[in-house]
Amino acid sequence: MKRRVLTLSLTLVVGISLGIIGGQVLNAQQEPVKRTVLQKVDLGDKEGVPPKQVHGVTNASKTAPAKILGFLLAEKGQPMTTPVK
Repeated sequence: MKRRVLTLSLTLVVGISLGIIGGQVLNAQQEPVKRTVLQKVDLGDKEGVPPKQVHGVTNASKTAPAKILGFLLAEKGQPMTTPVK
């Protein structure tokens, strides 16, 4: 009876120890992603096209296609675009 209790206790202690060591050694988390800030702009300093105005964009290159990233900022409840008349 004492031998069985000792064996079970020893097995429990070894199992817990291996679980703790294994949990620390085999960490499954990936390395953090390195992020690069492409452009950081304060919107208060930028000039843009005034509201309800037509704006034109031209491609400066004669050979390469233009790459454009556009976004709209509008106040809540206001239309995002206005049709040209």
